[in-house]
Amino acid sequence: MIHHNSRQAYEEERANITKRQEEILTTIEFYGPMTDRECLGYMELPDMNCVRPRITELLKKGLLIEDGTEKCKITKKTVRKVRLFNPPPQEHRNQMRLFNEQAFIESSENTIRQMGGAN
Repeated sequence: MIHHNSRQAYEEERANITKRQEEILTTIEFYGPMTDRECLGYMELPDMNCVRPRITELLKKGLLIEDGTEKCKITKKTVRKVRLFNPPPQEHRNQMRLFNEQAFIESSENTIRQMGGAN
C-alpha cells in the first residue's frame, strides 16, 4: 500500500512536467515498462534526444523508476527499462487505452482526409 504522503508528492510532481514528459508517461502507462528506444518507437519520434533526456528527468523527479535491463534489439547493448513509479489502477489504464485508440483513429482519419483519400 502506498502512503498518502507518497501519493500526494507523486501527484504534485506530475502536475509540474512538460508536454513531452507527459507524453512519455502516457506512453509508458499505455504500453508498460520499456527501454528508451522502445519509447521513441512507440511515440514515432525521429531522434533518441527527443526521449532520453526527458526520461532521465522523469527518473530524477521520481515519476519513473528503472525496471531492470535487457539487450537492445538494434544496438545489442545492455540498456535500462523504465516503468512508472506509481502505476495507475487497472481501470485508469483501460480508460487511457480507449482514449489513445480513439485519438489514433481520429488522427488517421484526418490524415486520410488531408491526403484526399476519403470523400
